[in-house]
Amino acid sequence: MDHVTLAKLRLLVSELVNRAAMDTGAQRVQVSLSISPETVRAVVVQPGAPARRGLDWALFLVSRMADRWGIGIGVWFELDRPQQRRFQR
Repeated sequence: MDHVTLAKLRLLVSELVNRAAMDTGAQRVQVSLSISPETVRAVVVQPGAPARRGLDWALFLVSRMADRWGIGIGVWFELDRPQQRRFQR
């Protein structure tokens, strides 16, 4: 994974985990990652708590940095991965 996508992923996941933990002092937060050649998808869920819908700092960052995002059971976002060029000799 390229360093820019990895930096975005780290920042957004850490902000969303912090947001979930601060909402109710949750002891558990679930994070799921899916990586394909085209995208990275992350889902952050605070079990037993409905996802908040108000815009805050974490969601502001997600809305600005992610290529797609939304709120369902938790907050999810996707980052497009740059296509790797293959050089032929």
